[in-house]
Amino acid sequence: MNAASNSFDTLIIGAGVGGSSAAKSALSCDDTQRVLLVNEEEWEPYDRPPLSKDVLLGDSDTGDFQLIDETLRAHPRLVIKSGIHAAHLDPHARTVQLSDGSVCAYRSLIIATGSKARTLDPAIVDAGVEADLLYLKTLGDALSLRRRLADAVGSRLVVIGAGFIGLEVAAAARRLGCNVSVVEAGSRIVSRGAPALVAQFLRARHDREGVRFELGAQAERISRTGPGLEIRIEDGRRIHGDLVVAGIGTTANDSLAAAAGLECDNGILVDEFCRTSEPSIYAIGDVARIRSANLAPALRMEHWQAARVMGETAARNACGAEEPYQEVPWVWTDQYDLNLQFLGHTSDRSRCVIRGDVAAGKWTLFEKDGDALVAATLVNSGRDRRTIERLIARRTEVKDDDLSDPAFDLKALLR
Repeated sequence: MNAASNSFDTLIIGAGVGGSSAAKSALSCDDTQRVLLVNEEEWEPYDRPPLSKDVLLGDSDTGDFQLIDETLRAHPRLVIKSGIHAAHLDPHARTVQLSDGSVCAYRSLIIATGSKARTLDPAIVDAGVEADLLYLKTLGDALSLRRRLADAVGSRLVVIGAGFIGLEVAAAARRLGCNVSVVEAGSRIVSRGAPALVAQFLRARHDREGVRFELGAQAERISRTGPGLEIRIEDGRRIHGDLVVAGIGTTANDSLAAAAGLECDNGILVDEFCRTSEPSIYAIGDVARIRSANLAPALRMEHWQAARVMGETAARNACGAEEPYQEVPWVWTDQYDLNLQFLGHTSDRSRCVIRGDVAAGKWTLFEKDGDALVAATLVNSGRDRRTIERLIARRTEVKDDDLSDPAFDLKALLR
């Protein structure tokens, strides 16, 4: 292969939703852009939200959530390399060495390496337990867990971690007929991602479905007891199961960037334009920790919408634009027949206003900073998302009585 064929205008490392959206956006910048998308996984680039939902339940095939369609895959200016990873980055030479031995040059580089599942401390996991201790981050993880759950109807599943991933796994497992216990070190579920009232509502739904919760429960030892497993808690409690799934957060895949001398601290540090400490390199999605006047301190925006929009923004900026990333955070979770959508940055310091009927399971919790709307949780009320998102982006001042009145037209506030 000659040098020209291994030289690209935009080189993207990582083919999740962020990297795939960056590739699409870069190709649309002009008619000459050559783009390389490096996909570490053996699978075609795929969307991750279905992994803990439809995939576990067997409701989706892998082709249902691919990110690159046939038309884009055949684009003459796009090269996709799958099953290989970036082994070395040289920012000064503007080259990336891939695990297949090839060296690719770039004009602009976008790092979208995402994150990996945080693993339990090996010191608390006895030998022989690993085969029944699973994590959920990749399609391979989801397919493996699906097989185990399908073969384990009536068995005991222990989920460690009561964040969104852990609770989605718990909900899927209950629908498949497993007995489920959730072990959470904190005092309540989804303590980082949801307001207390929403967490209480969600906990009550899991209770009705038969999920057992052990809160304030820090796992001290996981060992095998006959055919099953025992999770010993620091306070002496013991939880027994046949299979354990740990969903205890993620860590940023920033080692490539750190080794290349880019500024990193629990992720690759970027400015509001998604630009790293090296001007020709951008970082997006779960691996990026964005510094912005609107965010203090710098945050890793670990959700689908952020990765997609950051990918589009970084690609345009790599092509010469100067657009800041200004998206209102949006996260969602599907559990049983509940769809919960979270907009903005939730805070215990916010004042809350409820709209709708909590008992009926269709309601919205608004969060206000003074009179300004800053966040909201929509429970089976997704139709209002776009309107509320715009209100939060503008920090719209609105009366509590108007927010709480289901008859009040929220769109009127945008006029």
